[in-house]
Amino acid sequence: MRAGMNCLLDVLQGKVGAQSLSDVEWEQAFELAEAEQVLPSFVSTLRRSGLPLSPSIEKRLCGAERQCAIAGFFWSAELRGLLKSFAEAAVPVLPLKGPSLALRAYGEAAFRSAKDLDLLVQRSDHAAAESILLKIGFAPNRHADDYHRQWSRGTTLVELHFDLENPLAFDFKVETAWQRASPGEFQGQPAWHFAAEDELLFLALHGVRHRFERLSHVLDLALAFRAFAPNGSLAVPRADVAPISRLLVLGAELANLLFPEEPMPIVPADNRTKRKMDTLAKSLWQDLLCEPAGQLDWQTQHRFFVETEVCIGGRYWCRIKHMRILLTRTIEADHAFANRLGLMRHWQVALLRPIRLLLRDLKQRRSKPRIRQAL
Repeated sequence: MRAGMNCLLDVLQGKVGAQSLSDVEWEQAFELAEAEQVLPSFVSTLRRSGLPLSPSIEKRLCGAERQCAIAGFFWSAELRGLLKSFAEAAVPVLPLKGPSLALRAYGEAAFRSAKDLDLLVQRSDHAAAESILLKIGFAPNRHADDYHRQWSRGTTLVELHFDLENPLAFDFKVETAWQRASPGEFQGQPAWHFAAEDELLFLALHGVRHRFERLSHVLDLALAFRAFAPNGSLAVPRADVAPISRLLVLGAELANLLFPEEPMPIVPADNRTKRKMDTLAKSLWQDLLCEPAGQLDWQTQHRFFVETEVCIGGRYWCRIKHMRILLTRTIEADHAFANRLGLMRHWQVALLRPIRLLLRDLKQRRSKPRIRQAL
């Protein structure tokens, strides 16, 4: 197990008591909490425990609390400003994760780490939303892919979504989710929120997109289950997203591993899906406990998408589906390849993607003998 993990889990699970830990062990837990992006939750839970700490660790805790408070204030202020701009333009916007989730599931906007802000708009409002970002000083960092685009203003990063994932991989039926969403607010500014089951499903999808590489992805789901499905009252996922409800099963299994004494709601699933997601959850949990997060590129993400498939219709059809995704989606590398040839239209980029992949594979094959000789 990674150094500091036992202490980190004990704090998050509220098991911190009179056990004696050295300053080195506490330092390892603080470092790991930051690496796993759960530092705000770690320090707030530790402070509430009232556990006596050595002067050096108390100083470390105070510094971390100050760091989290400043970050929470910054991201909350940025989100409020964005929501105000969208409201003035009469464009409905739904904050994903970030301070909005922190306030509703963690209890405070500063209790969850944030590196950027994710906003979802309806596809018909996408052009208007981009105009709003341009007007308030944001600039696009890259081309739009099949579900979002990244923007920046100074040190503030925003990911503007018009979908939640490539619909060929996981079709969230975002239009239906918008119909079920309800108007709300974030610190006085209007904001839309998903229905509880849709928000939980999105958090599970987000975790899968990142292969649950950090503890924060599991903690998000566990606290969201508590907040949005109290007393185990989770409605059956929408029939139109039933093919991806297995992700919610996987998320619930992981949340149970984080908080084994507080069972999460039972998500309806057939036995085959339940067994596969249980096995996958235990494998992911073991990786979290023992290995730091690795490099997560698009190919790694895609391989994990395949790993979550149950393939009731047969592996042949699964392969056909994923080959279609591989050949038809476009990423930033495809735009860069097309631009070198003086081609910039989206259909040209899409047509050139198979050629880029073929050239890349040929280059990799040619380099293998030289690598072996060098070794």
